[in-house]
Amino acid sequence: MLFFKKKAEFYRLMLAVFSAFLMGPAFAALIGSTFVVNPTSAGSQEVIAAKAGANGDRVVMWKDMASGGLVFMQRYDAAGTKIHAAPWNVGNGITDVAVGRVGQYVVVSVEQDGAGKSVYGTVYDRNGNVTVNKFKLNGLSNSNIYGARVAINEAGKFAVLWTAGSGSSYAVYARAFSAAGVPVSMESSLSAPSANQFHGDIAIDGAGNYSAVFVSVTTTADVLMRRYSANGVPASAAFIVSTYTASTQAGVMLAMNDEGNSVVVWESYGQDGSGYGIYGQRVNAAGSKIGAEFRVNSTVQGEQQLADVGIMDDGKFSVVWRTDNSAAVPGTLPSIRVRDFSAAAVAVASESVIVSEVAAMLPFIAMDPSGHSLVAWMAADETGQFDVRARLHRHGSVVAVTSLTSGVAKSGLSGEAGTWKYFRIIVPSGATSLTYTLTGTGEADIYGRLAAVPLTTDYEFFSANPGSGEGIIISTPPAGAFIIGVYGYGAYSGVSLKATVQ
Repeated sequence: MLFFKKKAEFYRLMLAVFSAFLMGPAFAALIGSTFVVNPTSAGSQEVIAAKAGANGDRVVMWKDMASGGLVFMQRYDAAGTKIHAAPWNVGNGITDVAVGRVGQYVVVSVEQDGAGKSVYGTVYDRNGNVTVNKFKLNGLSNSNIYGARVAINEAGKFAVLWTAGSGSSYAVYARAFSAAGVPVSMESSLSAPSANQFHGDIAIDGAGNYSAVFVSVTTTADVLMRRYSANGVPASAAFIVSTYTASTQAGVMLAMNDEGNSVVVWESYGQDGSGYGIYGQRVNAAGSKIGAEFRVNSTVQGEQQLADVGIMDDGKFSVVWRTDNSAAVPGTLPSIRVRDFSAAAVAVASESVIVSEVAAMLPFIAMDPSGHSLVAWMAADETGQFDVRARLHRHGSVVAVTSLTSGVAKSGLSGEAGTWKYFRIIVPSGATSLTYTLTGTGEADIYGRLAAVPLTTDYEFFSANPGSGEGIIISTPPAGAFIIGVYGYGAYSGVSLKATVQ
């Protein structure tokens, strides 16, 4: 027998992550080995972005310098398998990409428009079909527009950020659009340009409210944030996020969960006592700071720079950055590091080194709401040219999930009352049905969600018949990673779980 928590909203992905049961010690789980994202090329590749969707899809974007700056993307499903065999050439001038809840994505670019430069956007479905043709996002042209960034929510609404100006006067602008590319409002300057202001990042929540962070430069540089409602009306004035005023803050990045809670990270010079360090601040959906500013890095020797942040649905987050101590210790290789935090900004453990290699730089983290991520960066190969590298990562608090093969039963399952076992199956585009069956003795129930670990209080579908005979049929499921939890309502044994995709 099949039950839905909210029948009318079955495909509304209420993405949350179960974190009450820790499996083993708390640490950043690095999965597999480093791999090269771009195909072999005679020239260097420059990483631009790495983003994740709520269904577990990830995309890595880079610029091929040997081809005159053509931009390519490679997309992966939640298991790290390429969605397409070859990278996609998405053109010139591309600056960012955002991935939606069912794998749709928005690409933004800065291009000449005849009167100067403008920001353009194109929307694609998961199969790469254009759903909204390229269109102009800004209202006014400017010869010095650059650095456009984009974020998308589960309903497909997206928000864009860019910098425009000339000489010593630059300002940061934001604008939001419906899933069909219809502007929600006119573009808005984040703050009166009394000082030079430079873009940072933008994020959007499930209701369509969005926040943008940027750097304002006077004698030093501060990190600022501004919050907007879903209709594009400012919900707050721009406010200073960083607290250190003795020197420069730069490299600001932002991550926000579906409820609107966010984490801002940046690099701060001199604050940790040795060059640049990475700092962060939590901000709630109302635009108020949560707790105090915190230092991300535990290692302070050398330079800690180029941070990025990914957030889970329940507010836990991970930060990646570059460490370089070669000035003090010649011959030391730079490293890409990651550190996991609780929702209260308490470090799960000290930072973990993802890789140490020649000229490693520009790390990005593409984290889905369940805490699984892909970290991408660029580094020099044996010829001195740059490649884009990546490695999979799992937040240290996330429970292990066992992969299922369609039509193959996972047998011999047993457990006590109140315990969980988790399984995942990847559903491709175009599937007509997803069926789960559970057989055995005792009292086992099954709960499921898309790209998030279910709870008895937070799920999208479940089956809870007396005994351990359960069944669920999902018609035309969206593409992505479905996670099923076998929950012991009572003790159970000799149970088999099978998932079949058709």
